[in-house]
Formats: sequence, C-alpha cells, structure tokens
Amino acid sequence: EYAEGFYYYFEQAVQRRLRSMSPVAVSVSGGLDSSSICCLAETIKRKGPQSSPDILGFSYIFNDGTPQDEKSFLLDIENDYPVSIRRLAMGPQGIMEGRREEVWHGESPFLDNLRNVIEPLYKNVQQSGARILLSGTMGDEMLFSQAYLLDLFNHLAWYKVWAHLKEFGK
Repeated sequence: EYAEGFYYYFEQAVQRRLRSMSPVAVSVSGGLDSSSICCLAETIKRKGPQSSPDILGFSYIFNDGTPQDEKSFLLDIENDYPVSIRRLAMGPQGIMEGRREEVWHGESPFLDNLRNVIEPLYKNVQQSGARILLSGTMGDEMLFSQAYLLDLFNHLAWYKVWAHLKEFGK
C-alpha cells in the first residue's frame, strides 16, 4: 500500500513538471532515482496529449571501465524509451573553483562537492531551450536515511555495517 501511494505521488510530481511548453530536461545517471524520472516522464508523454514537451536527457560520462562508468545504463534507457541522452564528458575540475561565489550566494558556508559538475550541466540545459530540469539528486536519501548504519554500529552489528559500506563503494 505504501509503495502504491508513493508511486502515485511520484507520478503526479513528474506529470506537473511536464505541463511546460518548453522541453523538459532530465539529469540522468545510472541510479534508479534519475533513471526512473526519465523513464516515467517518457511514459507519461506517450500516454498524454500530443502537445507534451520533448524530454531531453543529460548525463555525465566517465572513463570506460571505471566504477563511475554508467554508459551501459544510458544505452538501456535509450533502447527502451524514445529519448536521446546527451553525454557530457567529465573533465578535470579544481576543487576550489567557484567556491567564493558559492559561499557568497548560499545561506550558509556549505560547499557542494558537485558544484563543478552542476555548473556545466546547467549551461547545457539552458542552451537546449529547456526551462525545467528534473533530477534524482538525493532521491535515495528521500526513501531512506543512511543513519541506519549508526544504529547497526551501536547494536554491535559491525559485520553488517562493513557489508553495507562495501556495497556503497561498488
């Protein structure tokens, strides 16, 4: 029952964003959160009126064979859905680039380690004509908190903590 309710609200949230007259961009990774958004948006578009906006996928690509290489997931989505995902190559990023501006514009001195990745994504989305960007960022954290690892640790379930941390690394 919980899953059905969650899916209903998830579908409604994506559907509201598809009311745009401009293309809708989706930041796609190999993760279930962003991939689900992209696939659901295309599914809603197929069922909906002909005036639905185009869905534009954007994804960062990493070197072949590295743990970050998610190109096979992107191909799976493109094979199953009529969406084209633009690949953005990851270049070397300076860890301190743009930090002064980030602190200046933020409400707290919080630094986002993905800032140097997000800026080029925003520029590409803007150049595509999309006015809305959907993202699965922090989607996993919306479904569950990783704080459960502390509970496991406090209950001396150290092997389980180690096993879960090992999976995060994968």
